[in-house]
Amino acid sequence: MIDIDAGIVLFNPDINRLKRNLEAINNQVDHIIIFDNGSSNYNQIKKLLLDKYPKLVVLRNNSNVGIATALNKIFSYAKEFLNSKYILTLDQDSISPSNLINQYKVHFKPNVGIYTPLIKDINSNKILQKRANKETNEVDKCITSASLVKLEAWESINGFDESMFIDCVDFDFCIRLRRKNYKILRVNTVCLKHELGHIKVHKTPFGEILVKNHNAFRKYYIARNTVYMARKSHRVGLMLRAYLQDIKQALLVLCFEKGKKIKVKKIIKGAVDGTRIEIEKKWE
Repeated sequence: MIDIDAGIVLFNPDINRLKRNLEAINNQVDHIIIFDNGSSNYNQIKKLLLDKYPKLVVLRNNSNVGIATALNKIFSYAKEFLNSKYILTLDQDSISPSNLINQYKVHFKPNVGIYTPLIKDINSNKILQKRANKETNEVDKCITSASLVKLEAWESINGFDESMFIDCVDFDFCIRLRRKNYKILRVNTVCLKHELGHIKVHKTPFGEILVKNHNAFRKYYIARNTVYMARKSHRVGLMLRAYLQDIKQALLVLCFEKGKKIKVKKIIKGAVDGTRIEIEKKWE
């Protein structure tokens, strides 16, 4: 029997959506670990959780420490108190397919560090990855939501990089995991419906362009962490590409999004700050 638990990070969640999230995963895992990042509606959350889910563990911080720190707290608790072997990481609004864990189990292999599903954006109604004509295929990276992470693999790279706070945390984790020779396996027989920003599809003479419409706060961290992640590679080519990605994001904002001035300002600040963040050896 393999111990599989779920971890969900909360920050001011929609209570009805959270309820659906918990109902979808409750019977698929042994325990659910909640980490609340200082939500203003914590009393509502607590009432929902404690009244209905007795096998659930609630951890809490009074302020928002970011997604990376919260995930590390969840994994550390699972390792110390639950003897977990795998942790299913979920966003607060993720509604898992009923066969998610069973489909992952079919493809368990010792050298796989993460199992991930197909992702379908609920706004654009598009599957965000290239589809394959086989049940599984190895991928370079995946998002956190509905990813089943081997706890041993998490431990081998000192967990998630807490200096990143939010955005690109999952992609950085994937890069470091692959350096340790773990594989990331996408299971194409399951699909998670997920909201990635507020995607809108714009038709242009050059084809369709997907614009994510993140708020200015998120634009800052995406720009910052794109540069920071590239610096960790110590490759000039990747660093140049990171700056070009930030420029591209600014151009998309100028062409398609509202709040142009503040968003572009945050992208520029993020790119500058990304060059200055100290890289800790344990997360390099």
